[in-house]
Amino acid sequence: MIIGTADDRPLFTEVRTIDALTTALNKVGSMRSDYLMMFELIWSPQVETDTLTYDELLTEYTNMAQIA
Repeated sequence: MIIGTADDRPLFTEVRTIDALTTALNKVGSMRSDYLMMFELIWSPQVETDTLTYDELLTEYTNMAQIA
């Protein structure tokens, strides 16, 4: 998820738990439209029948944060 806002401060801290993800998504969802400048959600794999193994995820997305 890539978010651009009218502020130069982070909207939330690192997201590594379900609770932190819920809080972050609620914050984005309640944002005023004039404050939100850009939003992009990248979902992979994009085709329903495509799958990635755990090892492929680790190899292809080295900066991915695992949510526990």
